[in-house]
Amino acid sequence: MDKNVVVTGGNQGVGLGLVKELLKNDQVGKVLATTRSPSTSHELLLIIDSRLEVVEMDADSDESINSAVQQISKAVGSYGIDFLINNAGVLHPVDINAPINRKEAMKNFEVNCVATMAVTYAFKELLKAGAKKSGHSQVVNISSLLGSISRTWGSVPPRQGRAEYVHEDDRN
Repeated sequence: MDKNVVVTGGNQGVGLGLVKELLKNDQVGKVLATTRSPSTSHELLLIIDSRLEVVEMDADSDESINSAVQQISKAVGSYGIDFLINNAGVLHPVDINAPINRKEAMKNFEVNCVATMAVTYAFKELLKAGAKKSGHSQVVNISSLLGSISRTWGSVPPRQGRAEYVHEDDRN
């Protein structure tokens, strides 16, 4: 039975790479890639594959999450989803030499932690349906060492924190 996979933040970086790799696998039924702004997700929209569906979802908005769940539910029907890959995230720059900007720090926390929990909860019924079909479903949370509480890196340029530092740690 083909697997249905949701990839949040599927429009760039690691998420886009996952979407492309998943579509190479003939055991994957549907890949449902979420993005805050489908119209500006140019590289994602260039992928021609009938199994790909681009879904608008802002992980920071419960209304947007619920709308995405409804759209995805219609796309997968009673089969549900087999994998939820929580990849969506943000990195608002933090200057470690300046006083903490609580608003920016909380925005990072809200999107990268709380939103991941909210998305997972919202997809719970679709995950249960997927588990009925195949015996199990899985939630994969993508993070990086930049998300570590015990390892602090200071300021890192945008788009370099996710894959590069994880890869660097894998070599040690």
